Amino acid sequence: MPTTRLALQAEIYGILQKEATAFGLFTPTKVNAAIQDSLDYIAAKMLRVGTAWLTKRAFANIVANTQAVALPTDLALINFIKKKVSATDYMPMTFDENATGGSTVTPGGGLAGIPSYHIVNNALFLEPIPDTSITDGILFEYVAFPAALTADADNLPSELDKAAFVQYAKWRAAKQLYTMGNQHGAPPAWMQYEQEWLMEVQTVIAKRIRMPSYKLAFNTY
Repeated sequence: MPTTRLALQAEIYGILQKEATAFGLFTPTKVNAAIQDSLDYIAAKMLRVGTAWLTKRAFANIVANTQAVALPTDLALINFIKKKVSATDYMPMTFDENATGGSTVTPGGGLAGIPSYHIVNNALFLEPIPDTSITDGILFEYVAFPAALTADADNLPSELDKAAFVQYAKWRAAKQLYTMGNQHGAPPAWMQYEQEWLMEVQTVIAKRIRMPSYKLAFNTY
């Protein structure tokens, strides 16, 4: 069953020994901000790994005589960009930061029709400028920023709704809130759970794609 923001909020109030109807300093607004901060922190760890986490695909149209193609609004890191060369085939495009812009060529089939690209003002700039419109002409595969939670009924993004991540988000948010209200008091014993779960989170993120381990070298018979 998906984890909602309200469910996380209730668990955090439990750690802080508060009630959602008698929260004192720990208002729902502050709790929700701490939850979002924790989820953003986990997502940032995933972005640093850059492989297999928060990965999405999106398509964009190529418009004749238009050089700029808008990037997906949630794009953080580009894995690759491809151009449509037939009804079902896409070919990789090359990033070229030295492209000068301004030239136009009639796109041909296969590699002859593959422009290079660079990025300006959060848009993909094609070089040379295309003179033919292509529906879904650009394929993006990229690592995305997860959507923020805006309501108590919102579910956590599916890739963040895993046991280790939920546990870490809970304890990290509780630690932030407790520290805010008890700056000069001794830290409670439960604060150690945040660091314990952080180590697990880092391990899980780093190992999403398990590399094979070979017992024998390839040239061993």
